[in-house]
Amino acid sequence: SPVQRESVQLLRALGLILEDATAENIPDRVTQAVIDVLKVDVVALLKLQDANFGDFIVAHDSFMNRSLSPMALNLDHQPTLANAIERRAQRRILQDDNDDEIQDLYTRLDIDQVGPAYFQPLIHDREIVGLLVVAQPYTRRELYSAEAEMLKGIAVIAGGLLALSFAAVANRKMAEERAIHAMIRGVPP
Repeated sequence: SPVQRESVQLLRALGLILEDATAENIPDRVTQAVIDVLKVDVVALLKLQDANFGDFIVAHDSFMNRSLSPMALNLDHQPTLANAIERRAQRRILQDDNDDEIQDLYTRLDIDQVGPAYFQPLIHDREIVGLLVVAQPYTRRELYSAEAEMLKGIAVIAGGLLALSFAAVANRKMAEERAIHAMIRGVPP
């Protein structure tokens, strides 16, 4: 049944994320899982800096088989993305409806072609952990409704795992800083 197929795909996505996972590589594992499960052109993970800016922490172009080095994104130039964050819901942009917005997004991703893009908030404990950007600049195909729903399901899994990952990395950095300060003061860490 469709429900069973979706459950199997979500379990597959979870397995792909957790395979060889470390706290540092969870963001990359999430983007790769989305690419593998949904067969999309580009996936990027945006971490919000503040109310106006977000940083792409990982981005991969599966069509060209390369990692991207995107720039920060000004949310003032991305009203659809800002709306996805505000409403905590998946949003889609198309070139016909949002030409300036979509051009800005693809410029930030360093991709010359444009196509539909989807913004999927990643939420954990009612807080936005990040945002998945799924883009189709090469195939220019919109996601089928089942694929859009699958993206929502993956987001539930990814939100929790990313929250744990970010917390683990932050705790490790704090522990290292405390150890350095202890060594400077001449006391055992």
